[in-house]
Amino acid sequence: VGLALLRLLEGQRDKLRTAFDIDLQVCAVYASGPEGGDGEGTGKNELVVLTNTDNEGSDDSISAAAYEGAVGGGSDGPDLAKAVPGGCLTEFVSHLVSNACAHTIIFDCTADGTVAECHPEWLVAGIHVVTANNRGLSGPRALREAISKAENRGDKSSGRYLPEVAAAGGLPVVSTLRSLLSSGDRIKQIDGIMSVSMSYIMFRIAPPPMVAECRLFDEGASKNGAEDTPQESPRNGTDGPCSFSMAVREAIDLGLMEIDPSNDLSNEYTARCLMVLAKELGMDGRGVDVGSIQAGSDVLELSEAVDEKMAVRVEAAAARGCVPRQVATLDVATKTTVVR
Repeated sequence: VGLALLRLLEGQRDKLRTAFDIDLQVCAVYASGPEGGDGEGTGKNELVVLTNTDNEGSDDSISAAAYEGAVGGGSDGPDLAKAVPGGCLTEFVSHLVSNACAHTIIFDCTADGTVAECHPEWLVAGIHVVTANNRGLSGPRALREAISKAENRGDKSSGRYLPEVAAAGGLPVVSTLRSLLSSGDRIKQIDGIMSVSMSYIMFRIAPPPMVAECRLFDEGASKNGAEDTPQESPRNGTDGPCSFSMAVREAIDLGLMEIDPSNDLSNEYTARCLMVLAKELGMDGRGVDVGSIQAGSDVLELSEAVDEKMAVRVEAAAARGCVPRQVATLDVATKTTVVR
């Protein structure tokens, strides 16, 4: 995810400068968590910074190629970045803040609780935080309150907290909620599929009617003069249903699951997304947390028993002309959250 963001920022940099007179300069990258900076799943943290750190007027920016070259120990391109042995989060922030920049932004693409604990400190320091890490808004009550206090200080020097991509796969749900509430609308209930992985899994064990015909239509409509692209899926073009375990393995191969798949199967990820939305609706008070949401939901696992249980559900739903799907609900009136 981090490399994809680097490529996106690199590709949009000239457009932002031309259209908005904004220059996004990537000064430091810190990789943390189970995957670590080496990309091999060793848990090794990695800090990469600009090589030319003395010249504040420089417009150098760490690209994806420069980052990979610094981590890998070599690069065919310019020597823009270097790895810092033993680098930590504190040192990472020190490479970002500069008097030459009007705004400092941290993009948190991790699912790391330790990183989320730094969000309040960064906001108070005037650093804007764009986060896909929902462990801050779904973490302990003290952390949630610290984030809320930091982002609502009313001080012009405070950073802004932007958690749009921390729920619903980056769809503009949070900003839509804020716009509705600011306009005087009242939100009574939210129903939706919060987990991409569970959406895929349920689709595979119970495809909707005429899915093959829909796929052919989509393929024909998407060509429109464009070159054909290979299908990046382990399904090998099949549209028939499969077992729950097989669907989970496919989701893992596609990179749709969390690093620890049990976070998806236990509904932990969905619960954390609900907590992000609950905060916007003022429902993240006492009695509403990840554990309580999980306690009221079905916990699934990879086993023959679960495969058989889900097969029965699929058959029962089909008899009613339906398909099973995982739906998360926030009921504002009753202050309840459910995953079913």
